[in-house]
Amino acid sequence: MILTIDIAFAVTMAIAGALAGWWLRGSPALPKPPHGEEELHRAREVLARLHEVAAKVAADVGDHSSRVEEINEELSASKDRDTDAVVGAVAKLVEANNVMQQRLASAEVKLQEQTRLVESVSAEARTDPLTGLANRRALDDALTARVTEFQESGRGFSVVMIDVDHFKRFNDRYGHAAGDEVLRRLAQVLRKNSRATDLAARYGGEEFCIVLPHEPLEDSIKHAERMRQAIAAAKIHFEATVLSVTASFGVAQLAAGEAAPAVIKRADEALYASKDSGRNCTHWNDGQQNHKACCEEAEGQPDPASATPALAVGYPLPPPPAEDTDEAPGKVRSAAFATQRSRTALCVDVGRRLADWGRGVPLSVLLVRVDNYPQIAAEHGQHTANLVLRTTAQFLTAVTRDVDLVAEYDLATFAVQLPGAELVNAITVAERLREAVARCVLSTERDSLRYTISLGGTEAMDGDKTERLLRRAGEALDAAIRSGGNCSFFHNGHWSETVDAARERVKVPC
Repeated sequence: MILTIDIAFAVTMAIAGALAGWWLRGSPALPKPPHGEEELHRAREVLARLHEVAAKVAADVGDHSSRVEEINEELSASKDRDTDAVVGAVAKLVEANNVMQQRLASAEVKLQEQTRLVESVSAEARTDPLTGLANRRALDDALTARVTEFQESGRGFSVVMIDVDHFKRFNDRYGHAAGDEVLRRLAQVLRKNSRATDLAARYGGEEFCIVLPHEPLEDSIKHAERMRQAIAAAKIHFEATVLSVTASFGVAQLAAGEAAPAVIKRADEALYASKDSGRNCTHWNDGQQNHKACCEEAEGQPDPASATPALAVGYPLPPPPAEDTDEAPGKVRSAAFATQRSRTALCVDVGRRLADWGRGVPLSVLLVRVDNYPQIAAEHGQHTANLVLRTTAQFLTAVTRDVDLVAEYDLATFAVQLPGAELVNAITVAERLREAVARCVLSTERDSLRYTISLGGTEAMDGDKTERLLRRAGEALDAAIRSGGNCSFFHNGHWSETVDAARERVKVPC
């Protein structure tokens, strides 16, 4: 009988131990004291209640242990150990166990209540109360963790800084209540356009920050642009007024040996470059200078693969590609195939090449547009128009080198980056390409087709950034189109000139 009572006591103690272990291991750690007296008082109050529950559980277990020992002593002292004595002892033990179980159940309920309070306090301590986004404390912790991850595994991240444009002016006009609603709505847009692994935080005032882990810089720039466009398109209903705002963005990616404050600073510098450029745009920082994300892809634009098995300059041109028999008539396709990069990829790489140009490595850029593309699509069908684009892409691949970059730039327009090439080389490539396309005859199911291309080019110059270099190339292309097409123009830093004038200036043999 003594053995039976000891087993019952052990079971009871196991229950108490399990409950204590649940409290010690399962309940979340208390956060560091939040900012503000109210939050600090609440955290201390929760902690005090947890201590009270723990002390009560310990006291109840002690009382139960004492009661079981008393019953055990009564049975040990009994000499005759008759049935009534044993039955009475068992009844007392069952009653003691029932009481203990009720007290443990009550304690478990109280611990669960306090656990929910602890979780609430912990969440509030890391959440911005107005927007519901993470606050600076949570952002700092996330940045520290990401930097450590980069140091250990090489998995990097990008930081996006966001500032609402002319927010003070907005508050002065519509009031702070409207300003608060704008910040709440902007936070919703950021959450909607973020992945589960991203962290969107309110940095302070009307400034926000997003951490984008495990994402190439090119994708981070596109990500930022999607969010910027979503903010500009958002309609904010406040009282009887529909409001709208824009925001400026800055992007930077963590570099080797860089700490969290440094990447934040670079993203902030890119943000201020956006504000200085007129706001409602995105800049990115490469560690040396800021570049405007001037070549953002349209929403939903495919992002093709990056492999570029290009041929060397001077190799014979390939025949036009065969038609795709499985392409649905009238289906509009992107011109990008496995050999073409995206517009954003071009901007990122041009920025990198401009840094090399500062160390004495030449750089030229060409823009190539199919002449009369809308007319080709209207008269011959989208199937033939797509064939024209694919053919042009293959010509571009044929006349470029492995180090060159061919990218989709706009509708029926390609870009060619020529690192290490001076303008004299770019002129040669452009004219060889233009003449080859003009000689090409495409055979379709209904007829044959000839088409032409226009080209605009320029070379890197002092003070160039990505936007400025590509803008000059675009101006040269526009000049070629205005001249009737099927020609090349080149920008000399002041104006666009014909290919003959450019040849004369840089002494290119005809």
